[in-house]
This record gives sequence, C-alpha cells and structure tokens, in this order.
Amino acid sequence: MNWTSNVYRTVVDRNDDEEFFVLAEPALLSDSNSGVQRFPAAGFGTDDFFAAWESDGVIRGRSVAATGTLGAEVTLFANGSLPSLALVGANVLVTQPGDEWLGQVVSPVGAPKGATFSGGDGGWMGSSPTAAPLPGYEGRFAVAWQRILLSTGTILAQRLDRDPVSGAITQQAARQLPTSTNRALNPALAASTPGGPVLVVWEEDQADGSSWGIMARLVTF
Repeated sequence: MNWTSNVYRTVVDRNDDEEFFVLAEPALLSDSNSGVQRFPAAGFGTDDFFAAWESDGVIRGRSVAATGTLGAEVTLFANGSLPSLALVGANVLVTQPGDEWLGQVVSPVGAPKGATFSGGDGGWMGSSPTAAPLPGYEGRFAVAWQRILLSTGTILAQRLDRDPVSGAITQQAARQLPTSTNRALNPALAASTPGGPVLVVWEEDQADGSSWGIMARLVTF
C-alpha cells in the first residue's frame, strides 16, 4: 500500500477580545506531492521560524516568517530521519540520529553554513539527539542524546560552538548525566539565561527501584 502525506502550517491569530486563539485554515508547508512527510520539528530564530521534517528518508526544511510567508523548501540531509532543531541568531542547528548523531548548521533560509559534522562520544548509536540554543551566545548550542549499546542506554550532553568566521564547530567533551547503570532513553532539554543552567530530562528504567520514571538534572556548559 502506498501512502502520501503532507506537512502543513497553521497561522495563529490572537483575538484580543477573547481568551482564546483563532486558528486559520492550515496551509501546505511541504510542496512534495508524493511520498511520506513525517516527524516535523520547529523552532524560532531572531526573525523567522524554521521547520524541518523527514520526506522519504530525506530531511527537508524551510523558513516561515511571522507574517506567514514561506521560504524555499531545501534539502538539509540527503539521508536522514527524526530531525531536531535549535535556532540561535542567524544559525539553525539540525540534528538527526545515527551511529554517531549528525549535525548541520544552516542559515534561516536553509543554506548550509559549513559541513555536516558527527557528534557524540564514539559510543554506538547516538539516538534521539535533541538540541537547544544557549542564550546570549551567537552560534552556541547544547545537545543531549541517548547512547544505546546492546541492552543498555545512557544519556549524554555536550556544548557546541560555531566559529562565526570559519564556520568550524567546536565540541566540548560529552558528559554522562545519569549516575546509575539503569537504562535511560529519550532526553529533552531547555536552556535558561546566558551562562545559566540547562535542564535535561529523560526516562529511566528502575528510576524508583521498580519501574520507569522521569529523571532530571541541571548542568552548566
């Protein structure tokens, strides 16, 4: 069976006289007319939004202005799945899972800024990478991911810095966050103020001694 799907955007207008949002009709975001588009991700930079998604094993994306104007649809990864986005200033970091997770910094209109790079610590399967911009620093990001090795898994995080002149990516050493040997999966993170802590949360087996639970840790980079 062949499936065809599309990615849409919805324009949201605030009705100041009411305590709710008025949603306009969704508009087509992906202009692909065949294949399957799925796993959308979105973020906001200095001026515009940016969205990415998987389209038949290819990561595609485009900018969305606050006025609703769409930028050109571009290819971010020729082979990829499950994108994650983080925007800071004029830099959009796109990540995807792999043996070591992969990253690409692009401009707000999707033009590559430097080469694709691999992240992680060399552990097998850098899965579920998720990224957040670090406020106050142009081109600085935090990334967390799960490292899967056989039947075990743990959560790691590191800071990335993009040189504004050369475009080179500098990666801090990865830090393991769980202190136990329990299986840990599916991280999420959020940054606070410039120089402030980053909150990383994840799910962990036997977190309370008997079943899965949600763990959290504050880290600074």
